[in-house]
Amino acid sequence: MSSQPTSSDEGASVGEKRALPRRQAWIDLWAIAAGGIASFFLCYACDAWERFSAFVATVSAWDGWHLHELMILAMLSPAVAAVFVYRRLRELDALLRERESQFGSLQAAHETIVVSKSTLHDQAYHDRLTGLPNHHALVERLEAMITQPNAADGITAIVYFGVDNFKRVNDHFGLPTGDKLLQAAAERLAVVLRDVNTFIARPGGDKFVVILSALKQATDAEAVTARVLESLNKPFDLGASRVNSGASAGITIVEAGQQDATELLHDAEKAMYEAKGMGRGRFVVFDPDIRERLRRRARLARDLPLAVAREELSLAYQPIVSLSSGAMTGVEGLLRWRHGELGPIGPGEFIPLAEETDLILEIGAWVLEHGCRQLANWIARFPSSAPQVMSLNVSRKQFSQPDLSEQIGRVIREYALPPDRVQVEITEDAYLGDAQAALRIMRDIKAQGVKLAIDDFGAGSSTLAAVQQFPIDTLKVDRSLVTDAANSADSAAILHSLAVLVRNLNVKLVAEGIEDIEQVIALQELGCQYGQGYLFGRPMTPEAIEEMFAGSSLGLTASGASAFGNSWEHRLAAFQRLELEEATQAANGAR
Repeated sequence: MSSQPTSSDEGASVGEKRALPRRQAWIDLWAIAAGGIASFFLCYACDAWERFSAFVATVSAWDGWHLHELMILAMLSPAVAAVFVYRRLRELDALLRERESQFGSLQAAHETIVVSKSTLHDQAYHDRLTGLPNHHALVERLEAMITQPNAADGITAIVYFGVDNFKRVNDHFGLPTGDKLLQAAAERLAVVLRDVNTFIARPGGDKFVVILSALKQATDAEAVTARVLESLNKPFDLGASRVNSGASAGITIVEAGQQDATELLHDAEKAMYEAKGMGRGRFVVFDPDIRERLRRRARLARDLPLAVAREELSLAYQPIVSLSSGAMTGVEGLLRWRHGELGPIGPGEFIPLAEETDLILEIGAWVLEHGCRQLANWIARFPSSAPQVMSLNVSRKQFSQPDLSEQIGRVIREYALPPDRVQVEITEDAYLGDAQAALRIMRDIKAQGVKLAIDDFGAGSSTLAAVQQFPIDTLKVDRSLVTDAANSADSAAILHSLAVLVRNLNVKLVAEGIEDIEQVIALQELGCQYGQGYLFGRPMTPEAIEEMFAGSSLGLTASGASAFGNSWEHRLAAFQRLELEEATQAANGAR
């Protein structure tokens, strides 16, 4: 470990530099004295003094000199000359050593510069986290490909991948797990594409770009993209965490004459965001209409924060009815936005925008406030016929708030509502990832006396274990199962199993998306208790739904399917026989 010099070290260094000339002077004096003594004895041994004296005596020019003075001069001259030569040799040696040291330093500096230049180049063109080429390398590669096209190489496509729910992973599991997810995604990309002519890059964030070259036809890009998404949509085991993230992708085909690499990347990115808006886990091929849709999306994202202040948001209410009696038992409050210039905006268009920011928290609180206020108003005006339950949706981000139960309790107390007449609906993405944390939050909500429902069950990876694990009051079946109930034995079997399960757990089963009477008949036969859908009423204003408080049966009867001619009787009998056989086998096994 290197350390900085102290003041005492600097003082010692200065003192040494000052003492050096003094030591050098003493060395020179000792050298002169030694040289003089050596000259004396050398001359004495060779009788040099007598010979030199005889020579001097013959020269008249030296008459004024004394003999001993000349002898001293003669003795000192070779000593001085020797010292002079010695000093010059030593200075020359020191100079050579200094030059050699400087050369070594310059050589080391040169090597350091070369290594640093290589490192900087690598850092400038490669992603530190995954080791993949970065945005600069991607643009250079793409520019080189489109400026020097080769028709023999086939079709080139750009696929822009975006990891789904990446912010949620960072928020829930932490940044280190998010980094591991990106590294694992890069590894899966490399494995799936190892036999394909590709260039893989990470331009930044949770994005990856793949350049597919030498394709025979444009549909080949879709096939490759589908394989990659299939791999990325599988769970990631990241040490102690198991992450279900997934990915979406956008594809753009490089056409002849296209010269702007940045524009091509933007087109592929826009298609990727279009895929995310359609439900994630899928891909979209770019078309020019996407630009217009994204411009609309950007405007909605800009105007949505002002919607509350402008009073453009409202709640519409859809009835929930008993499939045995046809009576309305509750309502669901559904958020609506009427834009001042663009008109009605569908919730599927603006709610995802709110969920991308903390704005969903403000909107969620607004929904809770207005829904409870409306229910209190109905109870006051229609004490005997007001809906028994007001069901309100809570987003994933809102559900993860530690003080959600306190917020709900505060609103209920403010409007003096019976807590069991308010029901909170969550979707499966609210409890995926950390079931224990979700269970704690659910128990806190239940402690307020509020009911709890799982919405859109069956739309994703929901399992029956969730029904048994969580303290829910209602299970709302997604319309995808309900739509096929009258025509698909598989959907019917699932619904029948759910009906049996929830009956044993004392949980209500609500079928969503009912649109025709055949679905009602099938659901009645399968044992489903409640229904919701356009057949009973579209989401409507408070004034419109108040007209239903008279208790109309909506055309249904307590006898259910027996009032209609239908083809479900043999299917119901089959389910009944299956239950009987299972009970018999269980009894025989017990013996």
